Amino acid sequence: MIKLEEITADNLEDVLKLKVSKNQENFVSTTAYSLAQAYVYQENAYPFAIYADDTLVGFIMFGFYESRNQYTLWKFLIDKCHQNKGYGKTALLLGI
Repeated sequence: MIKLEEITADNLEDVLKLKVSKNQENFVSTTAYSLAQAYVYQENAYPFAIYADDTLVGFIMFGFYESRNQYTLWKFLIDKCHQNKGYGKTALLLGI
């Protein structure tokens, strides 16, 4: 079962270890950079850890743009060890 969970002191270190494959690095921010942005824009940023059962598999962050009155997908990654298993599609649907 895929679920989105709050990022806390208990899972922060594991979230920071999430990585994409080398050929994807130019397209995706690191979780450290994303969480720094979430901190700076904390009123409008909503980061979550993606779990498959009890296994951390990815990261997703939404942003709210007041000027447009809409939420957007801001950051999204599935760890390189957990790609191509359908986790990303399910997590994205959960976020929507």
